[in-house]
Amino acid sequence: MPRAPLRFLSILMLAASLLLVGAGAHLIWHAVASSRVSDTGRYQGVLAPLNPPALVVLPAGIPLQTILVANGEAVSRGETVALVDTGELETAIQEARFRLETDRALMRCLGTLARPEGRVDLPEAFSTPSLNAPHPFRLLSALRRCEEAAIGLDRIHESHTEKAAHLLERIALEEQRKALLVQSARNPARALADREALTRAAVLTDSNRADLAQALAQLHDEERLAIATERLAIAEAFAALGESVRVAEAQLRLMERFLDTPRLQAPASGVARNVRTQSALAAPPEDTPILRLEASDPQTYDVRFRLDEATALKVPLGSEVRILPMGAAPGRLPLTGEVTGFIPEYQTQASHTAVSGPVPPALAPVQTPLLVDARIALSEDSLARMADRYSGLAFAGEGSASQISVEMAPVPLASLISASTARLGWPRLLPDLRF
Repeated sequence: MPRAPLRFLSILMLAASLLLVGAGAHLIWHAVASSRVSDTGRYQGVLAPLNPPALVVLPAGIPLQTILVANGEAVSRGETVALVDTGELETAIQEARFRLETDRALMRCLGTLARPEGRVDLPEAFSTPSLNAPHPFRLLSALRRCEEAAIGLDRIHESHTEKAAHLLERIALEEQRKALLVQSARNPARALADREALTRAAVLTDSNRADLAQALAQLHDEERLAIATERLAIAEAFAALGESVRVAEAQLRLMERFLDTPRLQAPASGVARNVRTQSALAAPPEDTPILRLEASDPQTYDVRFRLDEATALKVPLGSEVRILPMGAAPGRLPLTGEVTGFIPEYQTQASHTAVSGPVPPALAPVQTPLLVDARIALSEDSLARMADRYSGLAFAGEGSASQISVEMAPVPLASLISASTARLGWPRLLPDLRF
């Protein structure tokens, strides 16, 4: 009987202990849940508009007559926004055709001279272009260029021919000298010592003739090499001119197309911005934007940054990030957003070299960590600031992607644990585990 109070006291102490442990665990969990993990670092990414502005471009060589839209005016896809000056365009086409004709004639001349033994008849080569054309000086310049190339080849040939003729004369003189020496050496009236000296002199002429013949052969080799080098330079000029002719042919086709349809059309629907104040414009030397079409709907953006899987497992969806566009004006507030998802991308670099036996470490496949792209949704405030033309971004007015730097906000430890267990599939295995 005296044991009953002791048993009751033990039960009471056990209950009090359990209560204290539960209270302590509750306090510890709240302290841990409210603690925050340090910053996970800075990452690089891209920010690109999904419906970027479209440019209406006046091609090089096309004269503009007038622009039909004003700033702020809504434009539909395919709508005519500018007209081409057909009068100036017809004159430009006539001049372009003559220039092309002249360059083709020069190409025929250079192509002929670049071939072995190639010769050209200048009047025949330039019989197609007329001196009464819009720019006769261009024709005369091409004619002079062809003539200089032909003269350069002739000059090399004439110089070596003159030297070869001089060597041939010396060889002929050595042959005549030998004949006279041999004839004198055979004269029985001469003393024996004189006849031996004449014989030695005749043998020496053979050595001189051999040296002269070798010099003549070397001269011919030099001539062939010099002519080949000159023809190679002509061939290079021919190739360069051919590229210029192909560009001119493409430009002429473009001009003829605009002569048939003398207008510029909107490539997309949108609101006209940055319209040129000077409507009429002479044929520009390069492509020139005349206006920009901005989408009338609110702009949306594709924002993402890359990180390794080990880090991504610690990042819960909805985590806040700060976005710093590279090139933004100093002092600008960073954009903000939150992580909405991940796109995995496994990168492996393996060697395909066939080897027998154990694979050396240097040839073994190399696997880099699993990389993922984290996608970001911009906050409403950031979208509003982007609509006001966030200054300094590379894609402003062009539609290209901008490089960004992304900073992760500190993540609560409880959220980190929840994200890690969710990504690993533990909640499915432990349905009663909740954070």
